[in-house]
Amino acid sequence: EYLQGKTPEQIVKTLDNLEHIAKSRQTELADLLQLADLLDFTKELGEVT
Repeated sequence: EYLQGKTPEQIVKTLDNLEHIAKSRQTELADLLQLADLLDFTKELGEVT
């Protein structure tokens, strides 16, 4: 729908932008998961001491 009437160049550019957004979101997600692991680890340390 969104890509109707656009030139191939515009479509490629749009896909590149979407891919870039997806990659940066993946990075954010990976960072959040790492942070969650770190928090769990810290919590476990707190229970041990």
